[in-house]
Amino acid sequence: MIVNTKQIKSGLITVEDVPLKAGISRSELERILNIEIEIENEFVGYVLGSNLTEDGQEVTFTVQFDNDTVESFEVNIGNFLNENLADIFLNEWLEERRITEWVGGSYYETDFGSLTPSIVCHRYENFHYDIKISLSEGDIPSKKFLPIRNNKNNSVKFEAKGSEYKIQRIPYKKEEELPYLPNFLGSGPYSITEWCNNDSFTKNDRRETIYFNISKIENNTEAVIGVAEFTYFAIWNPYIKSELFFSLDNLAESWGIVGFAAEKYGCELQNETRISPYILLFENIHDEIPHNKELQLFKDDENNLKSLFNSVIQLTSKYIKIPEENMTFMSISENRDTMFSYYIRVEDVFVNYQRTSKIVTPTNYS
Repeated sequence: MIVNTKQIKSGLITVEDVPLKAGISRSELERILNIEIEIENEFVGYVLGSNLTEDGQEVTFTVQFDNDTVESFEVNIGNFLNENLADIFLNEWLEERRITEWVGGSYYETDFGSLTPSIVCHRYENFHYDIKISLSEGDIPSKKFLPIRNNKNNSVKFEAKGSEYKIQRIPYKKEEELPYLPNFLGSGPYSITEWCNNDSFTKNDRRETIYFNISKIENNTEAVIGVAEFTYFAIWNPYIKSELFFSLDNLAESWGIVGFAAEKYGCELQNETRISPYILLFENIHDEIPHNKELQLFKDDENNLKSLFNSVIQLTSKYIKIPEENMTFMSISENRDTMFSYYIRVEDVFVNYQRTSKIVTPTNYS
């Protein structure tokens, strides 16, 4: 059966030219898809459509019911061999449907509401990646970041493209006021090995999520345009006890990769080609909703992003009282990040890192 999502921007999806949308009855959906649906739990999404395609690509729908009515649904497109192929297809899919104006980290605005795309990895059975398109009718939620009190130890100013910007560390006691930033483990600081006990961390056994306001300054007025998220690790104690990978992997898969790289390839303070015991991992830059176009400056130009990162390193060094030259700045990516001098490849993931007080254009690689 042929699916057509070319008019999804206006809320129209068809199966064999018959419209499909939220609000239709279960019997109508059964008729359209030529299947029988038995609802056992209204809190579960049902994956429907084993014989659906669009332009030769497999398509399924994930549907959630309220009584006998379709409450919400998602379009699933698969299956891709790796995340890069899925990402390329998704960008082309959005562009073809003229969905180009994103209003937040994951929201795209359409004529009927919001469209949220994501790439899902299926690791344990028939390893592959799918694209999930979630549709929601109505207004798109708003998300605004508010300024915090300034002091000489928590902010750094820098210039980018002729404009002035400021990076400001947000005290973790203020982080609960940040909207829509998922952090189920808590910001910390915490011990890596005793992660649920925030009284047991030490200089050489510490894990903490640190947030930074990104502000633009115009006419002596500051406006927060986004929030940068990093995780700081002091790994020496769990490293020498061979507990690093196990402890970090229990918390998050990406952190486990950091622990694996340090344990396998060595952790050393004096050798600048090695990972040091004090790591600052770049996680994400959180956007406002609606989308703040000022952040595009850092997405489009690597030099502007370096200025932002250097400011963050400077502030983190002050906060944790570790010299900048003793810290390792790090990112995890699907592809090699040439902003960093060194990298370690862990299966299909790159651990990119830099042992220096300044992020500069690399001249050698490991």
